Amino acid sequence: MAALLVEVKAGRPADGIVAAVEQVGKVLAEHFPRSSTNTNEIPDKLIEL
Repeated sequence: MAALLVEVKAGRPADGIVAAVEQVGKVLAEHFPRSSTNTNEIPDKLIEL
């Protein structure tokens, strides 16, 4: 939030969103590392419900 707010207050909301997503990605990567065997972890097919 802090990174987002700094950029929004400076009139650069897009840069703030980018900074926030980068930081969230780093935290998620610590807890959910990428699988080294499969680079595409989400299926590419359409799933109809």
